[in-house]
Amino acid sequence: MVGQSSGQVRVTRALGAGNPAAPSVVFENPVAVPLTGPPRGIGGTPNPGGLIGQIWIDVDRSSGPRRGRVYVMALVDPAGADPADVSVAWSDDGGVTWSAPVRVNDDPSGANNWQWFAAMSVAPDGRVDATWYDTRDSGNGVLSRLYYSSSGDGGQTWEPSVAVSPEFNSTIGYPNQNKLGDYTHQVSDRTGCSLAWSATFTGGQDVYFARIGAWDCNGNGVGDDQDIALGTSADCNEDGIPDSCQIAAGYLPDRNQNQIPDPCENPCAPDLTHGAQPGRPGYGVPDAILDSGDFFYFLAAYSAGNLAVADLTATAIPGTPGYGVPDGVLNNDDFFYYLGLFAAGC
Repeated sequence: MVGQSSGQVRVTRALGAGNPAAPSVVFENPVAVPLTGPPRGIGGTPNPGGLIGQIWIDVDRSSGPRRGRVYVMALVDPAGADPADVSVAWSDDGGVTWSAPVRVNDDPSGANNWQWFAAMSVAPDGRVDATWYDTRDSGNGVLSRLYYSSSGDGGQTWEPSVAVSPEFNSTIGYPNQNKLGDYTHQVSDRTGCSLAWSATFTGGQDVYFARIGAWDCNGNGVGDDQDIALGTSADCNEDGIPDSCQIAAGYLPDRNQNQIPDPCENPCAPDLTHGAQPGRPGYGVPDAILDSGDFFYFLAAYSAGNLAVADLTATAIPGTPGYGVPDGVLNNDDFFYYLGLFAAGC
């Protein structure tokens, strides 16, 4: 557990908190975490009536050499004219002792260089990600951009800071108080991090989502774009998302469960048969020709309750979740879905 008291960031722990059979939970005496200045909490030029920063704590859960390392990151007030910096320290003994602090942001010190609303998260491979709001580019305490950096060596060194958003004025759209809401939350994965954050791009306060780094929908540690380029993941519909992920999410149907989306195996979805007479050669075998035989073949399957053929969709409304995804239920939606496919042709 992390907090602040008497101008210091402090950490405490309860070693038995994870044991449901423990008779009680006892927290140890708090330990001060050395940072590059005292923590900043409420107030400051970018956000006079609200928080300027929070304190973040996370753990390396990887199988690497720093597994178990505890990180603490906070917004601090450094010595001199610089109003705020992002500072991090870590512990390799469960929070008993702490490293020397490291400054994360790499801008020159300056009276109007505010770093604020910092956030931190640790990826499954041990990479540490940090984001924060930053006024370095404007030199104006109310004009910020979202910045990002990461550390691959346990917080000792950090990649050059990179701006990942346009500039915004943090004083626009105040509600009943002179503050921008602190809605930040951050989660890291093996190829990047996902962030919820607040800004004023539309002239008022809104909460936004930012993806920093490549998407990795199958969790293999390789960005989706690289997966597809290397041929390690198929993308038959060429939408930039691996087919396996879209099948798993129910976005693309795969009735025979061969990990190839049905539309890619038969590009003419309403083409179902070579003839409409049961028992004749070609019955139930697509022939790349769309005609009345296909319609009557579907109609017969629909009337017989044949889910394997006629269960086509959860909804007949294009663009809604479940459109084109079988749901195990045969109803009018399936009929009108097929009718729409047939009418559109191939």
